[in-house]
Amino acid sequence: MRLLPLLTSFRGRIGRQSWWIGFAIWLTANIAGGYTLNAEFLTADEIPPPNWSDTLWQLACLVLLAAVTVKRCNDRDWPSWLGYVFPAVYAVYIVAVQFGVSIDPQAPGIGKAMFWSLAAFQLAMLIDNGFLRGTDGPNRHGPDPLAASVETP
Repeated sequence: MRLLPLLTSFRGRIGRQSWWIGFAIWLTANIAGGYTLNAEFLTADEIPPPNWSDTLWQLACLVLLAAVTVKRCNDRDWPSWLGYVFPAVYAVYIVAVQFGVSIDPQAPGIGKAMFWSLAAFQLAMLIDNGFLRGTDGPNRHGPDPLAASVETP
């Protein structure tokens, strides 16, 4: 699959390898943007507070994550909307931190509950998208991406 459609299209199916490539690109863009837009990361002893430019960059990068996750959910024959939930949950985390909510396993109250809820959901989606095979053969979202790669002209 070509890179631009992988990161911007929300239709069709992709296999695990394509999902990992898209996930790695999203993670790299997210980290690079964080260090570029919040230079305190490079000099601070502790994690610096977020700034709006970094937060907006992270939210914009979620489009990349949503694109690969929707296509991966399509491959698993899950409802497409579930692919939008994965980045939306991460967006909740990003925005909550921007507004001063301490999402930490040691934090009291809502911060601790949010940490473990987000961690459990993100781990489940990571395992589902990154490690479990998609539907064999064609499904309502298109042909099996693995079957297409096996066939050589």
